[in-house]
Amino acid sequence: MHTKDDTIKSIVIKNVCTYFNAIFLILAILLIITGNFRNLTFLPVIIANVCIGIFQQIRSKKVLDELNLLADTRYTILRNQEKLELTASEMQKEDVIMLEGGLQIPADAKIIEGKISVNESMLTGESDEIEKNPGDTLMSGSFVVNGSCTARLSAVGEDSYIQKLNAKAKQIKEHPSEMMQDINFIIKFTGIAIIPIGSLLMYQAIKHNGLTFRAAVESMVGAVIGMIPEGMYLLATVALALSAMRLAMNKVLLHDMRSVETLARVDVLCVDKTGTLTTNEMHVSEVVRPAQTEEAAGDKPEEPGDTYTKLLGSYVHTIGDNNITAKALQEYFTVKEQMEVVSSQPFSSKTKYSEITTEDATYRLGAPEFVLAEEELEQNRSVLEEKSQAGFRIMAFARKDSEHFVPLLFVVLSNTLRANVNETIDYLEEQGVRIMVISGDNPKTVSEIAAMAGIDNADRYIDASTLQTEEDYKEAVTKYTVFGRVQPEQKKSLVNALQAGKQRVAMTGDGVNDI
Repeated sequence: MHTKDDTIKSIVIKNVCTYFNAIFLILAILLIITGNFRNLTFLPVIIANVCIGIFQQIRSKKVLDELNLLADTRYTILRNQEKLELTASEMQKEDVIMLEGGLQIPADAKIIEGKISVNESMLTGESDEIEKNPGDTLMSGSFVVNGSCTARLSAVGEDSYIQKLNAKAKQIKEHPSEMMQDINFIIKFTGIAIIPIGSLLMYQAIKHNGLTFRAAVESMVGAVIGMIPEGMYLLATVALALSAMRLAMNKVLLHDMRSVETLARVDVLCVDKTGTLTTNEMHVSEVVRPAQTEEAAGDKPEEPGDTYTKLLGSYVHTIGDNNITAKALQEYFTVKEQMEVVSSQPFSSKTKYSEITTEDATYRLGAPEFVLAEEELEQNRSVLEEKSQAGFRIMAFARKDSEHFVPLLFVVLSNTLRANVNETIDYLEEQGVRIMVISGDNPKTVSEIAAMAGIDNADRYIDASTLQTEEDYKEAVTKYTVFGRVQPEQKKSLVNALQAGKQRVAMTGDGVNDI
């Protein structure tokens, strides 16, 4: 394994000082001593092979050195009653940090005073906002969405969560590919075998054939060089290097050129949903009237100029949320007239809704099951289930009427599939690669998205929160294609279960937890 701490000198030494090169060095020295310079034609092949390996590893080192998951920002810190402006690298444990909306949390901390909403999508891959109150833990690498607080740092520098992940991300494990392992075995076997064979050839040439030492060396080298497949080694190295270059032209970065062959041998590819199958953006697909208003309004969908749509437009531009759902709503509903607010509550992942109270009424926008009473949910169950089963996300906009909230509109939102996702999935499955989807979202919703992407057996899904033991994971990976409600630590358990079944596993995602 090598990391960003490797120096260029150590990379050169590791590529030059190999058993493979030592054999050719000894042969080259014997030829030079005897003046047989014209027989040194094998040297360019060896030098080219070494140079390619050095170039690839130095390039990899440069990329790793530039990898940083924490922004270089200055923060207001209280230390010994003194206010300081420091970067993350200058902070100390027990410092008190002041955080507000828009800042990345630079170290692990615990809130002392105040209340904030944080986005941990960089760590978990999911974009839900999480409300944090005094006593709650803040994870380094997450972002403050809104609110402000003071917090005491509990782990800084290399001890913080984000820097531990950073260190893992910068490691390259030295696992030779199967092809290179086979070639290395052949070279080592012949490298050992040519020592007694070469000695015997020298003895025979001098004692029995009466050749001079110079002629004997020339004869022996000519014989043993043919036994060492240096051309095959170089050909494999050049093929991998050219493949790495071709992938780089398509914006694919490899830690090591041997990754090309490793990728070609993958049996199972685990993919995240948001940011991998879909883009990180959402858009409004349609606006639907609740069942209570359909008879009066007719069956036509709500139009952007209608009363409730204008009211919802004012709501989303007043509440001030800035998550991806809020941005999609703000883009769709163009009425920006502000409400006269008496009190408001931004969206919270704990309550699953936001709320605005005016002098005339109280309005809520959020997940239907958290906003509406059971009676209203039952009246609208058919449309809610239809949209949910089709992979859409539904938001209910409701107004308080006596003791409960009455729905005014349902907003149907969806993630957009990546432009080339269907073609990519088709290609991988044609190559015999099994696709598994691992996501923190509702398993039914993830299943529908997977089906839209063209993934085989997308209807086989499970809620990962039901998996408890190692045996549960081993059984689940043989039966299911889609895993929903997956916690970050469960991703490793799923991969381990696949590997226990002798599967070669790859994973791709946009969250740091996917590392």
